[in-house]
Amino acid sequence: MSIIYRSILILFLTTLLSPDSAQGQRILKKVNGKSERIGIIKMDSVSLHYYKYDDPLQIEYIIPVDDILYLYMDDISNNTKIDPQLLNRQRKKLIKVDLPSFTRNSLVVGYEQSIRPRFSAEIMYMVLGLEAEFGQRFFGHGIQLGFKYRITDPATLDRNKKIKHLLEGLYAKPVVGFIFQRQDNNVERVSENIYHGGLQVGYMLVRNRMSIEVFGGYHITGGSGTKTSFNSGVEIPSPLVFNYGEYDGRNNRMVSYGVRLGVLF
Repeated sequence: MSIIYRSILILFLTTLLSPDSAQGQRILKKVNGKSERIGIIKMDSVSLHYYKYDDPLQIEYIIPVDDILYLYMDDISNNTKIDPQLLNRQRKKLIKVDLPSFTRNSLVVGYEQSIRPRFSAEIMYMVLGLEAEFGQRFFGHGIQLGFKYRITDPATLDRNKKIKHLLEGLYAKPVVGFIFQRQDNNVERVSENIYHGGLQVGYMLVRNRMSIEVFGGYHITGGSGTKTSFNSGVEIPSPLVFNYGEYDGRNNRMVSYGVRLGVLF
């Protein structure tokens, strides 16, 4: 390799790996309203170590993270984005409950945890048939696993230039689940084992430690069931529907929808 090519390579690597290029300039706005352009030395869950961007000596300053209102950078397209390190400080776990499930004589609760700023894993548990209705006994249990991908980037600031929560935004979520349910009426006993898989799309809004989420989805179902007929009795039509959606057992399809409230911890 010639001396000229070697010199160009060293210059390129030096520029690429220099603190200004690797970290880029951030704009720090403090809780007291003051703003300044900075370069980041390091950041953890307690404090931010930085230097003023135009300081050739790069004198180190330290500020507690609780004193930071927001910290963002401008990318090549001039779209304002948050430093991802701020998202890592946020609460990443969520307990939630499905509100429409109560109107369907059921309870659906769940747990969600962020894996990365745009990805999270979710597990929902269902208890069907909290009490008898119209002379029928209806009960069951179910579990559903989901993997969320946020279509909206949580690293972008909101309209008020404030940091959004990493769980907030529009998402798509593939899901798979299993439900066992049994219904007894005056004519027969019906037991069903139902598998389902599909895609849900929703939006979650986070304020402080509370969240609200709306979603809808489409599922393909399958499984098996048994019927045991009784000797006598008059059939009472069931007022219940499958899970938290509309279930079409003949065509093995289900539409899901709901509203969920959550608490971050």
